Amino acid sequence: MELEELKQKWDILSKEVEKQKIINQKLMDNVVNQKLKGLISYNWFGLALSILVIPFVYYLGKRSGLSDLTYIYIGLAGVIIFMIWGIFSFRILLKAKSYNQDLISAEKTIIKYRKSTTLSYLCQYIFIIPYLVYCLFTFKQLFISAGTLWVTILVFLGALAFTVIELRWNMGKIKNLQKSISELKEFEKED
Repeated sequence: MELEELKQKWDILSKEVEKQKIINQKLMDNVVNQKLKGLISYNWFGLALSILVIPFVYYLGKRSGLSDLTYIYIGLAGVIIFMIWGIFSFRILLKAKSYNQDLISAEKTIIKYRKSTTLSYLCQYIFIIPYLVYCLFTFKQLFISAGTLWVTILVFLGALAFTVIELRWNMGKIKNLQKSISELKEFEKED
């Protein structure tokens, strides 16, 4: 009789362990999905901000009273190119959202997204910093006569500091997502 009871208890415990494994799997999936959703929301915000910058830059160029708007058009072209690049990176991230338990594909997609994002930031710095410095020196007299030279310099430096902080924050989110995917892969290996 004791053997029969032990078998029943063993079966009950085995079922409980299986239920716990399923619950843990769902929890880990939810963590990965929440981190992906956070990155996706962040990218939507960045895309919207890029779209809002275009008319703002154009308005400032028109308002500045410059007869030659070439510099403004170059700046607008840069914003549009980097916005298109951002859309490309965003589409890569959306592919990871539909990983459907294929963690290896999701991990590869996130790595591709990280590389694209890193390259995008690098290219933006290579384009934007010299462009802003060149515009600052080219229009220095205009800024001085308007009394906005130091304000303009501080705005440029503030924007640069903000983008460096934003880059670190974004890369941290990507790294956390990769860590969560790795943990989920490890969890699945244990089963």
